[in-house]
Amino acid sequence: MPHGGGPCATEWDCSLGGSCAYSTCVCDPWWTGPTCAQVNLQPADPDACGLVAPGYLSWGGHPLRDAAGTYHLLASFLCNHATLGEWTTKSSIAHATSRSPTGPFTIPAGLDAQLVLPPWSHGAYVVRDPPTGEYLLWHLGNASVSRDSWFPCYNSSDGAVGAQSPPRAAAPAGGFEPGGRQAFVERAPTLEGPWTSFNNNTGIVVHFPADSWTQLVDNPAPFIFPNGTTLLYFKGKPCPPSWGALAPMCIGVARAPTWQGPYTALFPQPITHPEGEDPTTFRDPRGRFHMLTNVNTWHARCAAGVPCGGHAWSLDGLTWSNQTVGAFGPVVRWLNGSYFQGAYMERPQVLQNEDGTPLAFFTGFGMTSYMDSHNFAQLFCTASSAPGTCGPTQLPKAA
Repeated sequence: MPHGGGPCATEWDCSLGGSCAYSTCVCDPWWTGPTCAQVNLQPADPDACGLVAPGYLSWGGHPLRDAAGTYHLLASFLCNHATLGEWTTKSSIAHATSRSPTGPFTIPAGLDAQLVLPPWSHGAYVVRDPPTGEYLLWHLGNASVSRDSWFPCYNSSDGAVGAQSPPRAAAPAGGFEPGGRQAFVERAPTLEGPWTSFNNNTGIVVHFPADSWTQLVDNPAPFIFPNGTTLLYFKGKPCPPSWGALAPMCIGVARAPTWQGPYTALFPQPITHPEGEDPTTFRDPRGRFHMLTNVNTWHARCAAGVPCGGHAWSLDGLTWSNQTVGAFGPVVRWLNGSYFQGAYMERPQVLQNEDGTPLAFFTGFGMTSYMDSHNFAQLFCTASSAPGTCGPTQLPKAA
């Protein structure tokens, strides 16, 4: 797959992922493909590729780095050896650490393995609020599932004592789908906590116009500007009948003067074609916005093993391109040159350096199905990466 080379008239034609030089796309190091629409990843290190908790499964999340150089991963974590099929009763959010941006991330053993949030909590998405320096953990679920259904959650030796978490206030009934399908936020002065629920665990308020295509906020993913203005990207349903979606989930955006809201949904239609979920939005060193999503909602668009990640781009975070499908997917090239064909790669999130350079790519990776899911990480390519080692992974063709 070429690192650029597609025809262009402007950088928009190159997915805002590179320059248009002499009518030809030239990609930034972390993008590839003819029009720079696909993530450009280094071969994965099997010993340093995400969260390690033998016997336990996880799904999504990404780390931030503290001043001491430690990376703190907040990840969706399946308690009590559950599979992803039990995510609405046994998904929690755990805290793991590493000295490397891709891990291995490990959860402390015993009573030090305190959950950040007990079940049901899912879709961990951590950001730092620029005006205050406060850390914000966004998630689904009100963390109030009966403890009898999931305790003990985790113990590295599988002993009788599992991770515990303080009691949570029950979220108010009504206004969202069963199980707390709306945006909730925890806040903390450091990545080690202590974490406290925002607004007594009542969730984020979003106001929708009367002609809105949806009234649901799911998979919350905020982008906070230096002045505090916040764009909240989310999955909603149903997609408009004219949208041509193969599944009912589409992407929208709301805005508020600070992360606390209240938010106003900005458009009566979704912001990008086709359908999608799990949005993550980041701004590159040149100030361009990029959104990565899972376009394979309900497995309606791609079969298992087929790259079905979406990439859309924008100059202002509001007006977006359509998505290029196949921006990433479940085929991994290891350091030794061998390949692994997985089933599903979803929940994309991006760890960036201080200057905005993409550093590491995190996903939820179903190895053979959703029943063996792991938080997975790979480094992005850089200008110094060895030639021929990077690019969208494809299985070698038979001779």
